[in-house]
Amino acid sequence: MAKKLIFITVFQLLIIVTGYCQKSPSLINVTGLIENNVSDSLLIMNGLDEPVHQIAITENSKVKGYFKGKTGYYQMMLGQEKFPCYFKSGDMHSFSVNMKEFGNTIQFSGGQAAANNYLIAKAKRDGVTKAAEANGMAIKMEEADFIKYNDSIFKAKADLLNNSGIQDDAFIQLEKKSLAIEQMNELVNFPMMKIFALGQKDFKTSATYPDAFKLTNFNDPDLIQVPGYTMLIQNLSFKLANEKKERNEVRDVFTECLNMIDSLVTNAEVKEHVAFYFGKMALEHTKTPAEYVAKYKAIVKDPAHLKVADDWFAEVSSTLPGKPSPDFKLKDIAGKEYTLKSFRGKYVYIDVWATWCMPCIGEIPHLKKLESDMHGKDIVFVSICTYDEKSKWEKYLKEKEMSGVQLYSEKTEPFLSKYSIRGIPRFILLDKEGKIINPNVERPSDPSLRKVFAELGL
Repeated sequence: MAKKLIFITVFQLLIIVTGYCQKSPSLINVTGLIENNVSDSLLIMNGLDEPVHQIAITENSKVKGYFKGKTGYYQMMLGQEKFPCYFKSGDMHSFSVNMKEFGNTIQFSGGQAAANNYLIAKAKRDGVTKAAEANGMAIKMEEADFIKYNDSIFKAKADLLNNSGIQDDAFIQLEKKSLAIEQMNELVNFPMMKIFALGQKDFKTSATYPDAFKLTNFNDPDLIQVPGYTMLIQNLSFKLANEKKERNEVRDVFTECLNMIDSLVTNAEVKEHVAFYFGKMALEHTKTPAEYVAKYKAIVKDPAHLKVADDWFAEVSSTLPGKPSPDFKLKDIAGKEYTLKSFRGKYVYIDVWATWCMPCIGEIPHLKKLESDMHGKDIVFVSICTYDEKSKWEKYLKEKEMSGVQLYSEKTEPFLSKYSIRGIPRFILLDKEGKIINPNVERPSDPSLRKVFAELGL
């Protein structure tokens, strides 16, 4: 059930607690027994992947600890395995697992055992579904077929919940809301993935397609703990922002997305929460960093949340427009080595991608067309494959007959960290002297990119 993350998260230093006390209304108690243990600690995160506590694993592979927390959804991580859970303040939550057969052996007992075993079963089912959709099967469907498919997926989830034997009515009601939000997210994602992953820029849903804006409560602070709620509001805000970007009404879709969050959400607690989590996630994607940070700081009030934007802006200050670009030393499939000096005298359009990244793959036909149309002009197209296996990259280049300068990079390449690249695809535009024109320029499928090139005389 472990997932590889596209975004790299820097965990804060956590205090390891090995003590134990009796049940308390304000404490969440956790015990566990691990066979074939591979880790020295159990990491506990909230529903938003933030670390909240870490418990040391003893020499006899036992877990025994507690932390102060509210009743709600959490995640636990052992080694590379991450699994969902539901903790209730004052209850004792116990689990056992054999790390060699993790998915088949993880089992809860004690408080909220039925809810936690249901969440494990649900996660396993989701894993099967995602594996089946790995080739983009769902987003390639016609609208009517997708709705039927989506309904069938969530009917099965509802049946799993109804047959789980859970007696806690509060959890059942919360999980029903969670399932409804999950399903709404899938409905919102379907047309967006048609546009961004498949490159179907003109795709529109029919008049009978579910209206997520009418079906979503943007102002319920009780839903903040529900996995998917924050993402749903972000997705809907992004949809409106992208429509304005397509009409050339705004320059940067991410700054406009903050405007949409500010407009759609009136509850102060929900607004702070959504603006902060979207804000820190989208920082690296904005094409107008100064304007983005200014808008973020106009919405967000919490000093700790404001510091996130200040720290990021300081981090990327060396890669703002006009600065000399960080260099790299990378090889192509034939072993020829390149640095940015190899392209001095030409504009350089850099594409950072991976073979497993569907939005990256969706841009390739547009990139090929762009390269063809710009042939003979003072610009070179450089693609850097990273966060990927070199053998898969080599196979993909041969099968797809990729053009341009194709380079491979280990994820530890300093060029990536200096540009603060945590998500892909990412596109960078440099001038003829190797200075940065835009550290996050438009992607090949965006018609605005042609205008950028035209302004440069290309």
